[in-house]
Amino acid sequence: MRGSAPRTTPAAGAALLCVPLLVGCAYFNALYNARRAFEDAQAARLRDQPLEAASSYQEAIDKAARSYRSDESGRWADDALYIMGRAYFHSGDWARSRAALERLLATSSDSSLHAGARVYLGGVALATGRRDLGMQLLDEALEEVPDAMLRAEAHLWRARAAFDAGRAQEGWAGLDRSAAASRELRVPVALERLVRGLESDHFERARAGATTVLEQASGEAWADTVLAAAERASILWGAGSAAAMLAAAERSEWAPAARGRVRLARARLLARAGDSAAAREMAGELARGDDRTAREARIALARWRLNSVDRLEQLEEVRAILLPAIALSEAVRLIDYMEYVGLFVERAAMAADHLALFAGAELARDSLGSPRLALQLFTLYADRDRGSAWEAKALMAALELTGDAEERQPLAARLNELDDNIYVRASAGAEARPADYAMVEGRLGTSLAILHQRVAVEAANRDVAVREAARTLDSIRAAEELVRRVAAGDSLLLDSLRLDSLRLDSLRADSLRRNAPGAISTDAFFAPDTVPRADSILPADSVLRRDTIPRRDTLRRAEPSRGPGRPASESEARAA
Repeated sequence: MRGSAPRTTPAAGAALLCVPLLVGCAYFNALYNARRAFEDAQAARLRDQPLEAASSYQEAIDKAARSYRSDESGRWADDALYIMGRAYFHSGDWARSRAALERLLATSSDSSLHAGARVYLGGVALATGRRDLGMQLLDEALEEVPDAMLRAEAHLWRARAAFDAGRAQEGWAGLDRSAAASRELRVPVALERLVRGLESDHFERARAGATTVLEQASGEAWADTVLAAAERASILWGAGSAAAMLAAAERSEWAPAARGRVRLARARLLARAGDSAAAREMAGELARGDDRTAREARIALARWRLNSVDRLEQLEEVRAILLPAIALSEAVRLIDYMEYVGLFVERAAMAADHLALFAGAELARDSLGSPRLALQLFTLYADRDRGSAWEAKALMAALELTGDAEERQPLAARLNELDDNIYVRASAGAEARPADYAMVEGRLGTSLAILHQRVAVEAANRDVAVREAARTLDSIRAAEELVRRVAAGDSLLLDSLRLDSLRLDSLRADSLRRNAPGAISTDAFFAPDTVPRADSILPADSVLRRDTIPRRDTLRRAEPSRGPGRPASESEARAA
């Protein structure tokens, strides 16, 4: 006989009733939190935040496992297994993913969960090298899976497998189906299209992928990938085509900083393609800002201008462009190099040290990237130091820097008159190089090294009053130039000469009172605020002298001087 039930108070009855409810609430809350963590992980993955995604996937696994262990045969056990299987998959744990998904298939009667599990099992098969099985599972599941994003992801995985199997048309069709299935994967699909287009040498498909990434706000996370792809495209199809691939940056919804990076890359590509006007216009617009991209745009503008300057005084304009960008080391280096060129020329004029012109020419050519200015300085040195052993070397260097027939003719004629010069004889070939060639080269190297040291000392020991006076004069000249250019309607210079660069400390009244007599009239070519420390003058990589000289037959075929789009020299690449 069943005994009578014990008597309980209402409070005790309520407590007994709450026990299963609390267990159920804790069980459901763990599953709810697991779902939230999985969604966060998916979003982080699509934003290219791998660390955040990995953390959230692990959190989803932990909470789903806790929920599953609470009641392995309960109502929500299948959902917990599904979350674990997917989170393990995206974490790269194929074995645990497969185990969770196969248990789900064995215990669940939910058709939508079955379809999703088969999609992920197909992904596991592909990831572990079982391509045929993976594609079969995906084909079966795609007919039933209701989730749009999962269907899009399945098409994407299948397309990748088709590409890897050498079935490109099937792969392209799969990418189209994936993009149509869900907007959430539009950017990953476009990135796949971009990469596959580069791999298959198919420009239009690559451009379509880049355009989609640039047009989507979520594509901003993949800016580095787009820029790397554009550089690769410039190698495959040329700088002009690569610039066209980035054209969508002009209407992109990306944040200004990321969009500016892409636009500056496009400006550089346009310059390399020879469209100097468009490149300068775009970089000039970017240079109006006050962020890193604006400073890098100023450096680009300065380098393009340096490529065409042929007179020393034109470096003032370049310096004005660079001053607001001195937070970047490259801008400081360029300003330093310009100053040293000026110091070398000043030394040649004041101390009649003609070899200083040779040193300035090498610096202009190798560190500034100013072939036209280097040409003038090499030629001037050859004129001033006629009869020296190095006259022919300077003429040869000048010939290398120009392809203009009118410029080459007198240089070649002078070189032909120097048949007895050791460099001319050496240019016939290494086998005919005189034994004393190395000695002459060594003397040149030693002389130039001593000259660099003297210039370094001169720069380091300049009088403080002279420095401040020169800085003041430089600022006044810049201000006057600004007024003149603005009056003439030169908006680019207005942007390049920022007002904060004019409010230098040297404009204070007390700075003028400290000037030594006669210092105000010192028309220093460079403002001393750019004079580096003695230990930083002329870094080892700043002067790349030619250890050998070209053969005469190569001099006759010298390439024309390149425009703003010329490839960077080795010294420029190291400086960058």
